[in-house]
Amino acid sequence: MFIDLDNFEQHKQTIIDQIKRCDFLGFDLELTGIKGDYQDIFEELPFERYLKARKVSMKYNIIQFGLCIFIKKQQGYLAYPYTFFLFPQDLDDFVGLQVGAIFFNCEHGMDWNRWINKGIGYINRAQYQKLQDDYNKDFQQLDQEELKNQFEKILDDVKAIDKKTIQDLIDKLEKFNISEDKQTTIETTNGYQRKIIYNYLEAYQKNMIGESLLKGEMKITKLTNAEKQAKEEEKQQLKINRFQTKTGFYQIWECILNSKKYMVGHNCFADLLFCYSHFVQCPPISWEEFKEDILRNWPPIYDTKYIIQSAQPLEKIRGKLETSTSIENLAEFIKNNMNYIQIEVEQDQNLYHTAGFDAYMTGFIFINLTKDFTQQELQNQKNKLNQFKSNYNINLNTAEDIKLTQKNIIYIKFPEDDRKNLQIQKNQRLQLQKSIVDNIINTLKQQYNLAAYRIIHYRYIYIEFNQEYDLKQIQNKLSKVPDFQDCQIFNEKQYEKDRREFKEKEAKLEKFDKRQ
Repeated sequence: MFIDLDNFEQHKQTIIDQIKRCDFLGFDLELTGIKGDYQDIFEELPFERYLKARKVSMKYNIIQFGLCIFIKKQQGYLAYPYTFFLFPQDLDDFVGLQVGAIFFNCEHGMDWNRWINKGIGYINRAQYQKLQDDYNKDFQQLDQEELKNQFEKILDDVKAIDKKTIQDLIDKLEKFNISEDKQTTIETTNGYQRKIIYNYLEAYQKNMIGESLLKGEMKITKLTNAEKQAKEEEKQQLKINRFQTKTGFYQIWECILNSKKYMVGHNCFADLLFCYSHFVQCPPISWEEFKEDILRNWPPIYDTKYIIQSAQPLEKIRGKLETSTSIENLAEFIKNNMNYIQIEVEQDQNLYHTAGFDAYMTGFIFINLTKDFTQQELQNQKNKLNQFKSNYNINLNTAEDIKLTQKNIIYIKFPEDDRKNLQIQKNQRLQLQKSIVDNIINTLKQQYNLAAYRIIHYRYIYIEFNQEYDLKQIQNKLSKVPDFQDCQIFNEKQYEKDRREFKEKEAKLEKFDKRQ
């Protein structure tokens, strides 16, 4: 089901109730952009990939949030797929678009007009907290004496030019109060005077309400107790409606987090980051801090891409797979090769790449891949995510991530650039680096069998050995190489420390939007 501004309020409570009683949730996002101005490098460290993806999540937007709610029954599951159109409602916010993402979504029938004109607004955690504080203040009832004291302070600060006019208006209202009349009008000269009169009515004349008319007039009406109660209820409901309109999709998001039900995605690292960036806050620069926040405040997360590629119980199934592990291919494989669990669902006619349907297919895959897992085998997959084109998968449970292949690697850092001779540095850097690389590699080849070497990040030589090495021995050997004296040699831990200091310092200097 597609959910937008027109039907959000109508279906919101049903969706919230379903989330509270479900067994798990499938989710998927359609985005306005997914790639940054960089290439993914197989050897880069998880925190580097995180910092890249972090920038993308703050630059682009969510078009659709796909949510599929799975409820177990005696045989099989019930599934309720929803596709929420989301669009920022703050006029100072921005929307970033990437051409490739536009073409992709156009090919799959994206309704851009619906997204812009009927997209549901959303806020992040800090905005929600502020809105909630303001909302709670609105509902705090001051006693009558406090209201009177506040009004007297306001009256003391009134300028002399307004004081006589306001006092005359108050006198008129006091006479009106003891009269038999039901309604009267008074004339004010500006909004400041009208505001003071509203404060006066609240403090001294609780049986009256004021209404601003044209040309500075105010209509004052006396209320019976029943009318007064009805008016108060209407006012309170208006505040509630205004609060809910401003929070928008965050009401669903908060329910998802509070439910602590499994969140199941497919290759969902980018989706998680976009959710964090748009519904929580600007992602922290620290990779470890991001992980800790997810672990502390989010439900358990399962990635079906990681599960099919890594789970030990699925080794035989992996051997039969002859295609990529995309959502479409995995779902088709399960239907054709497994005794799969039936799911009762109203599908949107196989609309792959609408977020709701992909969320449903992700849940279908999860159910059937893990149906024979023990509790421990399922637990082993929790909070572990696939990374595309990387020697690491992500483990949100610990500071250490999952290294796929153990290699014998050293890194050599080139001399720091001479900032005083920037033009010379630009013209000669590549030539100097090539000379250093040639000399170092030729020297190492005399004693070691090298598997690979290349310049990475314009600052380091990545060197992979086919055998174990002694770092001190290598350093002694290279100390005789021309131009090596100003270089630094690192093992993997030392390289990570050096690289992290540089990238985190760089990230602190970048500014994207008001979420920061």
